[in-house]
Amino acid sequence: PRRRGFSISPSTRRSLIILLVLVAIFALLWVTAPFWINWIWFGSVGYRSVITTNYAMQAISFLIAGVVAGVLFWTNVRLALRNTKRYDVGEDSRFGRAGNKVIGWLNIIAAVVLAFVAGSYLSSRWQEMLLAFNGSSFGVDDPTFGRDVGFYVFQLPFLRTLETMLLALLIVTIL
Repeated sequence: PRRRGFSISPSTRRSLIILLVLVAIFALLWVTAPFWINWIWFGSVGYRSVITTNYAMQAISFLIAGVVAGVLFWTNVRLALRNTKRYDVGEDSRFGRAGNKVIGWLNIIAAVVLAFVAGSYLSSRWQEMLLAFNGSSFGVDDPTFGRDVGFYVFQLPFLRTLETMLLALLIVTIL
């Protein structure tokens, strides 16, 4: 006699699908609850533009840093690999083609991971970015360098953040 495989009845299948959908909706609400709480609270006091500026600047800085870091890393590694092609196993052999494909995919994966890390770093510093672009002058010049004090308060912290991020990107790319 032939054994019959395990099967789920249609009603059990529908119940499992409904349960999974409800769990997904609950998880989505649980994860996005802080957003909705802030959205409702800022709206109730008439400052919803503050929360939208916060989220917009975080998203914009994440995208800018991620794209710049990913493209720079990918391009630099691609150029480095192009200049070292004469030392590889060779395009004609099976191992050479497979190795080059693996290296190409590792480059893409590393660029995406690095883009995510750089984007997360700069998006956590969105306030510095906003201050750098919207800061004003104090009308007082620094006696040593002759720059307005507003530069040191508003632009310099953001420039240091950019310097740190680009230096880390350079070190990772060199490695």
